[in-house]
Amino acid sequence: MSRYNTPFEIHVHGEVPLRADVSFEQLQEALRPLWKYAGSKSLAAGAASVYEEEPGIRFEADKHLLQICWTVPGADDFRQSLDEMCMGLNDLAEIGAPIEFTFYDADFDEEDEDGGEGDEARDDFVIYFVGPTPAAIMQVQRDLLVQ
Repeated sequence: MSRYNTPFEIHVHGEVPLRADVSFEQLQEALRPLWKYAGSKSLAAGAASVYEEEPGIRFEADKHLLQICWTVPGADDFRQSLDEMCMGLNDLAEIGAPIEFTFYDADFDEEDEDGGEGDEARDDFVIYFVGPTPAAIMQVQRDLLVQ
């Protein structure tokens, strides 16, 4: 079976309400899979997005909120980091929250007229859910379905 390892632009988007006692150090440890994947030595160094107009990864300590609007170049192996990151955030989350991951095929160009018929982007979209308990995660899933 052939294995595709085409580069992607991976966009991560979400807001996670955190427990009031969560520190920056705890959050840095939970998000280690993300900033390590980006090749950084710390959350502060890896928090910036590839795109300047995106706020990146932000910890709003006064609001007890993690805000993510962050893009990083990567490949399919990024998916291996997602489970570990979500497990870390589960321990810090106050309530359930969705986190969206969009994989944009960086090699696909809609404007390219030389592309063969049937050439399609391998874009992908997945939502992961985090929360302090399975019930909290199920609740946010139900809420999302109702919307």
